[in-house]
Amino acid sequence: MKVIWRLMGFMRPFRSFVPFYILTSVLAIIFGAINFTLLAPLLNILFLEETIQQIPVAPTFSWSFAYFTDLFNYNLSKIIKEEGKMDALYFVCKVLVATVFLSNVFRYLALYIINKIRFKATARLQNVLFENVLSLNVGYFSQERKGDLMSRFSNDAREVESSVYNEFKGLIRAPLTFLVYFFLLVYWSWKLTLFSFLFLPISGGIIALISRKLRKNSDVSQTTLGDILSMLDELLSGVKIVSAFNAQNFILLRFKKLNERYRISKTSYDNKRDIAAPLSEFLGIITIAIILLYGGNMVLTGELPAEIFIAYIAVFSQIIPPIKEGSTLVTNMQRGIISGRRVFEVLDIQTSISDLPNAKELKQFSDKIEIKDLYFSYKISKEEEGIIEKQVLNGINLTINKGEIVALVGMSGGGKSTLADLVARFYDPQQGDILLDNHSLKEWTLHSLRSQMGIVTQEAILFNDTIFNNIAFGIETATQKDVEKAAKIANAHEFIIKTEEGYQTNIGDRGSKLSGGQRQRISIARAVLKNPAILILDEATSALDSESEQLVQEALYKLMEGRTTLVIAHRLSTIQHADKIVVINDGKIIETGTHQNLIEEQGAYSKLVEMQMM
Repeated sequence: MKVIWRLMGFMRPFRSFVPFYILTSVLAIIFGAINFTLLAPLLNILFLEETIQQIPVAPTFSWSFAYFTDLFNYNLSKIIKEEGKMDALYFVCKVLVATVFLSNVFRYLALYIINKIRFKATARLQNVLFENVLSLNVGYFSQERKGDLMSRFSNDAREVESSVYNEFKGLIRAPLTFLVYFFLLVYWSWKLTLFSFLFLPISGGIIALISRKLRKNSDVSQTTLGDILSMLDELLSGVKIVSAFNAQNFILLRFKKLNERYRISKTSYDNKRDIAAPLSEFLGIITIAIILLYGGNMVLTGELPAEIFIAYIAVFSQIIPPIKEGSTLVTNMQRGIISGRRVFEVLDIQTSISDLPNAKELKQFSDKIEIKDLYFSYKISKEEEGIIEKQVLNGINLTINKGEIVALVGMSGGGKSTLADLVARFYDPQQGDILLDNHSLKEWTLHSLRSQMGIVTQEAILFNDTIFNNIAFGIETATQKDVEKAAKIANAHEFIIKTEEGYQTNIGDRGSKLSGGQRQRISIARAVLKNPAILILDEATSALDSESEQLVQEALYKLMEGRTTLVIAHRLSTIQHADKIVVINDGKIIETGTHQNLIEEQGAYSKLVEMQMM
């Protein structure tokens, strides 16, 4: 129930619609019930042979069901007496058509209102979920599978809409319908109604048993669907590798196993869900058969008028659908509860990287970056040892002055990229601190801190959009002139104007229509347009061929002019101009100096240079 209440909380901003939904639903139900109250007088007109000798006295007004019933019977008797049965039949039919029309008008209005509520609530749920995902620290995405996250955002959110928000109408309509028809039954015969309802708890107990089993099957199927989407995401990202290694059969086998697991769990869920409705209907028919026996006896003994008994049977048949709807609602909601729980698992994650209550705005970087006694580790999972801590950085001390170009070099896995991520505050260190202008990074707001930084990574992160929008990403005020200026600095303008639609050319998924060098130059143009005070280059040229690397490197040199730059380099020839080269090995700084000084020292850096020259 806790999950349901939390999901209903997303409907709270739209609660002003609920009274209108309740009002229109009540009116639709009342006018629908009137149709059945007309059944008894209609039967009297058609089958009662005796004529009315005297018109009943007009009833005294009161806000009661008995008054309106007596008023209708009074007018009907008057018409029969004065104008005959045929005119009375016309009168009943006209009232019947009017009530059916009004019942359906109000029913449509109720559905119109509830649709507005449920789709608005679903959109709000997805907006909050997306906002929370954007606020999560980078470490979360390295541990979770993207496909599963996508499944929670799309499939689970939509399952909540169809299984919870859509069923909200039944949550209100079913009890209201039941109460209105139950009142009619009690009004006609409380004795028969009491006898009838002795059998309903049996049906409720069976449905509750089915619902408990549904929840387990739903959990398995939703989790498996997330695994399937994760696998599809990995396949689409690595389709070349799959083909190159002839791994199609291996991947196909994995997919078939996951798909079979999903099929079994989904089939089991649907089979259990589908039996609930026919089972409740069957139990309802058994109840009606028993009522026919008991009520028929009341008619034969003169305890209940025949026309009232027939109307009673008709109304009792209408009380079964809301009970059936209630049982279906309970079974359907089990799937929504599981999906809601999966959504809340993401919503409840508290990001470890956030602004302190008294964080300040960083207007402009003006002095230096100081890394003091920095330690950092992260958790990894090993089959034999379980979750263990892996130490990445051990006691790093480094100062980067404004305007300096500092290069980090060393063997892979030494902690270079991790150090750059800590400077951008994608993570917080477990021990030590990073100061920017003599203040801890935590003392600055994340938005103002990252506004001072531009990042170009080894893999150009581009979006399925136009070249213009990719360069102007995050800068809403960028003009065509601004974008073209940035592209020229990044050596990208020449190839851009040769594309089919120039800056308005769509570059495809992840920039698939461009070469590696072109994608990287778009990334550099994006960084140029941002005009950051601090630049982080994470192996920005390592994945390029020689020709592309030369064009990109020229663009990077232009980009670095006058900026404080932290360069992570694999190709050491690209960082010889750096003001300071820092050699990192096993999370520790083992050498620091200029290219020339480190070459003369004949240490670790010199060996790295010799290895690349061989």
